[in-house]
Amino acid sequence: MPLPEKMAVLPKYLNPVLRPRAAYLPPLTVIHHRGRRSGTPYSSPVQAFHTKSGVVVGLAYNQNPNWARNIIAGGGEITRAGKTYTIHNSQLRGTDAEALLPRPVAAMMGRLGITEFFQCDLKPRK
Repeated sequence: MPLPEKMAVLPKYLNPVLRPRAAYLPPLTVIHHRGRRSGTPYSSPVQAFHTKSGVVVGLAYNQNPNWARNIIAGGGEITRAGKTYTIHNSQLRGTDAEALLPRPVAAMMGRLGITEFFQCDLKPRK
């Protein structure tokens, strides 16, 4: 279950502030994607946590966000710690993805009621 609906407006105000900094301050990450229908480029700051082959993102505000649907449909990139990676094998996951997170992060997400995750593999961009 995502955070309460009234908190869903937070990205509207936080994203413009976080976006320029998120690409350099892990676990903050910027996800670059294109609209499925419009082809418009977007950049969305998220908290992404490392896995063996990529990252996991807890879906706090929406269990099926547009950025995740855009990436699953057409791919995308992630900028993290100043480096850009190409996204591969993206998928939406349930609570089973918590096992991939560091224990304190998994516990925090559990307390916040976050039960849906986005997982992807990353390859360095050429």
